[in-house]
Amino acid sequence: MIVIYSLLLLLAIVIILYLLAIAPSSKLNSVEEFKGVQFAHRGLHGNGVPENSMKAFSLAVENGYGIELDIHLTKDNRVVVIHDNDTKRVCGKNIPVEESTYKELSELWLENTDEKIPLLEDVLKLVDGKIPLLVELKSKGTNTVLCPFAAEMLDGYKGKYCIESFSPFVVSWFSKNRKNVVRGQLSSKMKTIGGDNFKDKLFGFLLTNLLTNFFARPNFIAYCYNDVSNLSVQICKNLYKTPIFAWTLRGAEVRESAEGKFFGYIFEL
Repeated sequence: MIVIYSLLLLLAIVIILYLLAIAPSSKLNSVEEFKGVQFAHRGLHGNGVPENSMKAFSLAVENGYGIELDIHLTKDNRVVVIHDNDTKRVCGKNIPVEESTYKELSELWLENTDEKIPLLEDVLKLVDGKIPLLVELKSKGTNTVLCPFAAEMLDGYKGKYCIESFSPFVVSWFSKNRKNVVRGQLSSKMKTIGGDNFKDKLFGFLLTNLLTNFFARPNFIAYCYNDVSNLSVQICKNLYKTPIFAWTLRGAEVRESAEGKFFGYIFEL
């Protein structure tokens, strides 16, 4: 009997620690402002319009959609809008973004068009508060060097915006240094983060199950649409009442089926 009680006590402790680990911020800040927003993934791109381009952002504004975009920091500390760590996929020339100057990147063309890699400051001027922004900060490991540069630029922006990142260290930076900025933890079902070694696999497991929430303290969770049945996501949604954003919904049929099921979502046409 003592063994059974000991096992039950141990189980209870494990469950309590798990619930504490996945607990997001209890403060919702201004998350309600983003309820029901449909964010165009990397702008309204396709049909010859490159992703994360000024044209894609202009089309999103014209059609009244929110914009999800990705930012990196260049070697000379300029905040640029691009998804990948290098330019090979979108520009055809393999140049590491964070090891290059903005001048070097500005000489490239996006997807054989006359569009170039934008600066965040130019996107903010274009949008000018007309629609909400969802800014994803790209970061490797525990690196948060992008955060103060992005935060300083966004401090002067008068429109509605929130930030998100796969890096809990980035989300944590904002929870400590920009407490009033709405912040989200990005995740999905991951086998690993960045590599196949034990550390990357462990981090992938922790992030998949939102076990980094205890120090990141996100205001919302942005989770892959196909993986939202994850237990931690469902507990955050139903127990902690955490807003859940889904990404990325592709096509009208998928968007229709998701209507009303999420706080907001990121989509592609």
